[in-house]
Amino acid sequence: MDKLAFNKISSLIFLLLLLDSLALEHLDDLDDQEIDPEVAYNLTYTEQMTKLDADLFGVYSRDRRPVKNENKPVEVKVHYHVIHLAVDEEEGVLWLHGHLYMTWSDEFLGWDSTKYNGVRMTRTRKWNIWNPTLRIHNTVSGAQSNWEISRSSHVIITSRGESFAQIEVYPTMSLKVGCHFDFTDFPDDEQRCSVRMFANERMPEVQLKFYGELPSTVLLGWGSQSMKKKVGSWELIDTKNTVEYYSAGNYSTEVPVLVEKISRTWTILETTFILRRHAPLFTYCFKLPCLVSTLLAILPFFLPNIHHSIVILVTNIVIQVVFMHELVMKTPLAIGSLPNTVLFYGLSLGWNGLCLGFHVACLWAPRATPGMPILNPLALFSPEKSSNNEEDSLPALLSAFRTIIGIFSLFLFASFYLFLVVL
Repeated sequence: MDKLAFNKISSLIFLLLLLDSLALEHLDDLDDQEIDPEVAYNLTYTEQMTKLDADLFGVYSRDRRPVKNENKPVEVKVHYHVIHLAVDEEEGVLWLHGHLYMTWSDEFLGWDSTKYNGVRMTRTRKWNIWNPTLRIHNTVSGAQSNWEISRSSHVIITSRGESFAQIEVYPTMSLKVGCHFDFTDFPDDEQRCSVRMFANERMPEVQLKFYGELPSTVLLGWGSQSMKKKVGSWELIDTKNTVEYYSAGNYSTEVPVLVEKISRTWTILETTFILRRHAPLFTYCFKLPCLVSTLLAILPFFLPNIHHSIVILVTNIVIQVVFMHELVMKTPLAIGSLPNTVLFYGLSLGWNGLCLGFHVACLWAPRATPGMPILNPLALFSPEKSSNNEEDSLPALLSAFRTIIGIFSLFLFASFYLFLVVL
């Protein structure tokens, strides 16, 4: 027990001696810096930060670009951090929510950290310093576009010496951009929607770049869902960054070289989000019913009873008409060509109508007599010439022609289904 107490006392004495040596070393550093140690240690952290803010912003002007050489542009690096996205197919827009990381150098906010007891970092409000005026080129927010990027965030200022300081700002963003969607390949369509950002200032004043040439960060979930890429009916495939230069109504990816051209050029940062539709139940909700409908359209050609064929075709058409409303409501508005699935459905419905008309004509033909009006619908269901096998009442040539039409329908529907639905 005495040995344990002795070890504890020895450890405590060692720690006290170590702290004393460190304190003396720091005091020597303060003496070398010509700072009164008593004053330095008596200043609280709040007092030190207040003094630093007063020295930094006493003569600072936020309306002045943060460069001492007016011919030098401010290089602003940008990075998107998206935490939610949504696609509105009817309006043709993409919603993006998250944060926008920006960083640049300010040559009027540097300080010597040794004069402020080693403080190298401070914070301030965004509106206290110069900021680039960023805009979204393809926004559809209207008057609300001025508030798409928050103006009330805080700024982190890190001193890199008396020559300059590194500025970092991380405002929230809520962007609504217009997109050109093409639903021709619905539901296997892949869409590309871009966010185009630019600064009001031209290239001689402000030049925009992507931070570290890194792709945008998209984090749609946390923890076990950190790898989540699916939102609603869409799955994020990839993001791509492109730097463009706008001048005199023209866009180019080549960096301008001539001074005259640079003076009338703006930098545009384009971030493209590649999205693919996620519809795992489409096979069971559309492709399989279409296959059944196709079989119901072909089967009547090979039934011996014409009445049964007509009943099946009428039932098939009624089912298609009823369920077409549901399909139309789920299908997005077509901007380019009609989606192949909708085209197949329309062709199938139209061909079913033609098949129904053909079978009615087949039922009509054997019963048409010189003394009977050819447009008399009651003659279709009269008991004359009735037999157990209605096919026997058809002329041989008409029966063979009906079979040929059935085989043709089989190959036609198989081609439609293969190229418009499956592939």
